[in-house]
Amino acid sequence: GGLGLHGAKLLTRLGAPKLLLGSRSGRVPPAAAAELAALRRAARVVLVPCDMAQGHDVRGLLCAASADERFVPSGVLHCAGVADKGLAADLRLKRITEVFGPKAVGAWHLHRATATAAVDFTVHYSSVAAALGNVGQGAYAMANGCLDGLAAAAADAGQTTCSMQLPLIAEAGMGATHLNARQMSFHGMATIG
Repeated sequence: GGLGLHGAKLLTRLGAPKLLLGSRSGRVPPAAAAELAALRRAARVVLVPCDMAQGHDVRGLLCAASADERFVPSGVLHCAGVADKGLAADLRLKRITEVFGPKAVGAWHLHRATATAAVDFTVHYSSVAAALGNVGQGAYAMANGCLDGLAAAAADAGQTTCSMQLPLIAEAGMGATHLNARQMSFHGMATIG
């Protein structure tokens, strides 16, 4: 998605020669084709299907990377997420599961898979909604809180990991997909570039 591609661009600017990108479909949205092409000019890029909610997909992603000597992962950015609008009174198990799957459950699968892989760092893309809440985003806020707690526990155990509580990003991510900058400002939400 958009935040993952932004993270990948940052990594290539910092000199990463190879990127292994995972998405549920194994593709980027058609609107991001130019971004993917630019990444491929800057680094060796492999795009694979990986549903973070499925432990076997996450293990398979890391095993495939480790099996290819040219693609031993040195770090992981976990940018998965699904939004769901609904008030707390309307939350049902199915809705919570759909939101928790890629973000919170995916982070757990990643934590377990990287425990035996030699990665230097893991960065989880969390949201300020975990700390501040967000009207209509109860499941999303809880899922991000799980990322924050998991990262804190892993860091306490000596792993190099963190969870960034990001605000709305103006050019990418679910917020940019659903709201434009004017709407965000009207709702009192500050954005960063």
